[in-house]
Amino acid sequence: MWLFLSNGVLSVVNHRDLEDTVLVRARVREHISYYFGNEGIYVDMEADYPYRYNLEKEGFKEFLAEYVDEMEYDNFKNSVRSSAMKGACMRVWTVIWDAFDNRLMKNVF
Repeated sequence: MWLFLSNGVLSVVNHRDLEDTVLVRARVREHISYYFGNEGIYVDMEADYPYRYNLEKEGFKEFLAEYVDEMEYDNFKNSVRSSAMKGACMRVWTVIWDAFDNRLMKNVF
């Protein structure tokens, strides 16, 4: 799962070695530390997402619920503070727009 949040982009997957745990991954350390703090972040510089954080699934569910409860923006792109991240989000938005423009699509699946 890719999560584009106001202060970071996270890739979250089921942890392959730890039961009931997700692996939160990022290309930028601060994208994890902003939401989960610095303690527990580890690095695998051979991976495409080198910064990693293990989180129990229940904790991840709580994080998502809290994020939604505290969300105040009515336009995600305007909530992004970093100009570099805002540019990346706009490029992703453009790719999704082009790929899924329902005026042009015949089959979604």
